[in-house]
Amino acid sequence: MRKFATLTLLSLAFTANGEEIPLWKFFEPFEMTNVNISPKGTYLAAALLVGEGSEQKSKFQVVDRTTGEIAISFGMPDKRRVGGMQWVTDDAVIVSPLRKVTNEDYYVPTGELMKVLVETGKTIDLPAGGIINNLVDDPDHAMVIRLEGRFFELYKMHIQSGALQK
Repeated sequence: MRKFATLTLLSLAFTANGEEIPLWKFFEPFEMTNVNISPKGTYLAAALLVGEGSEQKSKFQVVDRTTGEIAISFGMPDKRRVGGMQWVTDDAVIVSPLRKVTNEDYYVPTGELMKVLVETGKTIDLPAGGIINNLVDDPDHAMVIRLEGRFFELYKMHIQSGALQK
């Protein structure tokens, strides 16, 4: 009798929670990606996908964590999405966009970098490359890798001006 009761309970538990998830749900684009918190925890940045199907647009948004208000919100140009982001200070985040491949449904890195100032919403284009590391001992600089000819080279980039040095 005890085994029967246990089996009955188990079968009820499996049928109650065993709702199938449609296969297409696994291939749907996320509504929000790349969620990052600023170094001091003041802001939360995220890449959003707004709209449906071919009308879907990418937005970059920064929210003030204490008030819950949107500090910055702007859309990316057509056929562009936010690929990655990295906070460099509590008031500035570096965003690297992705570009849609023609006649395909995927995005590739552009190699571009832009700094977004949270207080003003101003964007500043930086030299192309990929951020490897923020320098803890030198918060005004970051290590950046760039393709020069056939080889990748490592540079120290000034975050405010974008000036590079080997």
